[in-house]
Amino acid sequence: VDRYAQPSAEVRSVLVYGQDNPVDGAVLKVIIRKAEQIRQTLGVSVPVPTDSDKVLEAILEAVLLKREDSRQMQFEFDQAEQQLDWNRAVEREERSRTIFAQHAMHPDEVMAELREASGALGDSNDVERFVREATGRLRQSLGEDRTALVIDLSDASQLPTAVKEGSGLTGRRRIGFHLPVPHNAIHIPRVHPLVESLANYLVGSALEGAHEGVAARSVAIRSNAVKRTTTLLLLRLRFQLDVTRRGFTEALLAEECLVLGYEGEAATPKWLADDDALSLLGTRADGNVPEAQRVAWLQRAIDAIPVLEPHIGTRANDRAAALLAAHDRVRKTAGLTTRDVRYRVEPHLPADVLGCYIIAPVVG
Repeated sequence: VDRYAQPSAEVRSVLVYGQDNPVDGAVLKVIIRKAEQIRQTLGVSVPVPTDSDKVLEAILEAVLLKREDSRQMQFEFDQAEQQLDWNRAVEREERSRTIFAQHAMHPDEVMAELREASGALGDSNDVERFVREATGRLRQSLGEDRTALVIDLSDASQLPTAVKEGSGLTGRRRIGFHLPVPHNAIHIPRVHPLVESLANYLVGSALEGAHEGVAARSVAIRSNAVKRTTTLLLLRLRFQLDVTRRGFTEALLAEECLVLGYEGEAATPKWLADDDALSLLGTRADGNVPEAQRVAWLQRAIDAIPVLEPHIGTRANDRAAALLAAHDRVRKTAGLTTRDVRYRVEPHLPADVLGCYIIAPVVG
């Protein structure tokens, strides 16, 4: 891609100069080649340690005030001093890179933490799926042109005012979720205000129950994805991370969402693996459940949650231990461990049950 993140099969960088032009020769010999030498050595560019007016004045003097037959033009400011200043700038850059270089951190040791964080945060495919489904539920599906998706945030849009005002966008805008985005399209990452405003609106609607059909905390469907009736619980786990230094304890808070799933009855549940439960959360309905039966199923599942609290508490403690272990690993990898600092992670129980979803097999 080019410097503006636009797709291109080939991007060329060309240095153009005139061999018989004294200005080009002066700049090329004294400044550009030295800068290129430094860039090849450090991998970064180090600015000329002087002001631009002084450089321009020196170039003009080198061109206009020197004898025409002089092939070795020199700048009027002391070149030895200039060279020394530039070398000092290079040394400062090397020291800076050494200070911030993470030599103690090896990629293999960091990848596990990065994969876990990426799994929790989602990728560009998850963001696109969420925005597509969210706007569809709000009766304003994304449009498409030849190369990009289009979202309508104009006054005529069906999207709620809170979403339009919180999105940071106006009118009809071309958007993209995967880099590089098409020309004149806006990149929509996970942290974009559009994603945040949609998420806030849907979660608020579900918790308040204000807009039926937009989002719900409890659902019962039939699907071919399961062989036995399966119940999914969307939990919000909260943790307190205590950091004790020299007798003083600082409390930090952390939150995590966890999906637990089990087959059968709550009294004798067959618990699913976390990945299997999470994948079932996106199950599509292949059959409807009559309202009276749906209400009865959900009420029975909700009433049975206290029976499941011991298992939920165990899982919360497991996640607390995993959080502490990950915290210790990162600090050790970065060389930040000290003997006079202690850490402790405790879950806040009972966990918050944000959603209850029942998936029953299709009958017949």
